[in-house]
Amino acid sequence: VLQIIPSVADHLYKPVRHEVHAVFKNEWESVEATLMLFTKYAAIHTLPVELLSHIFCALLGGDPRSSDVKKLAPAIILRAVCKRWYAVVENTAELWSSVVGPYGFQWTRKAVVLSKEHPLDLLITPSGSFYLDVKQVAQSLPILLAERRRFRSLRVSYSYLSDTTLLPNFQALLASPLPELEKLEISGCTDNTITLDETILAGEVPSRLKDLELFCCVVSPLAPILRARLTDLTIYDCPIWTSMDQLFETLSSMPQLETFDWEILFWTYETAGMTFMVPPLSPSAGLHRQSVQLPHLQDVRISAQIQIVTSFFIHIACPSSCSVIANSDLIAIPEDGSLAEVYTTLDLA
Repeated sequence: VLQIIPSVADHLYKPVRHEVHAVFKNEWESVEATLMLFTKYAAIHTLPVELLSHIFCALLGGDPRSSDVKKLAPAIILRAVCKRWYAVVENTAELWSSVVGPYGFQWTRKAVVLSKEHPLDLLITPSGSFYLDVKQVAQSLPILLAERRRFRSLRVSYSYLSDTTLLPNFQALLASPLPELEKLEISGCTDNTITLDETILAGEVPSRLKDLELFCCVVSPLAPILRARLTDLTIYDCPIWTSMDQLFETLSSMPQLETFDWEILFWTYETAGMTFMVPPLSPSAGLHRQSVQLPHLQDVRISAQIQIVTSFFIHIACPSSCSVIANSDLIAIPEDGSLAEVYTTLDLA
């Protein structure tokens, strides 16, 4: 938007061209400031339709995949201002990508049509004041399932599903391939009743998936979502791997990984009937294994037992500029262990 505005000014507002460049020569700070400058010389109703459309799209924020349902979507608000804005909004397909899902059946049906062939960003979560009853959202599922080939992002929270009969309906969203999917976020239940196995997405690896966030789910290490070429991976309270070797095998298939955020809670493994084999706290443990090369890693946040943390950093090769936050404690150290050995292992890690 901000790159287009000077071009528009050059052609339509030559008298103020130099003032525009002077005000915004340091990478113009906001759309609001731009509007103030233009409306100083012309009322907003005289702005070209194309410019209004670009300004409205700027209200979506930097990442359309991260739309927030705590406030009404810009498309719903702007179309209520006047007839001209109504027409502009109705003809700007980008504004409708994130309206599907959280605002009910009628808005979903309208958004699917007005978004034309643009990607869809589906959010199903109870975290906003405008969120409608889950049963009404369930009514939208037939429409959404028909358009899932267009899903760019999918964020689903199962934690609020008091009516478990609706669970299969929502799991149907993940039953078929999603070829355009770039971001997937799934929040399961605290009892880990949501399972993501090899059959998710019909077993097809999503080739465009880059950002994966999983919370409170039981996940198979062979699930296709863990075989995608991810750049961002967040795992919280999810029984997945049963050993560090399994974790390293998964990460070795993600050479483009930039951020890795992992918190492991052992009681959830017990609830899922799984066991994680904690490596010994020893500088020489596992040194025979080849390091996992993650040359693009920028940010690591890991919360686990000290043995897991040290094993991770001993076997992961990442840039020295990588930011690291490790949250651990010494409670899990065996009684016969010594702090000297801890320090030696930490130095190696």
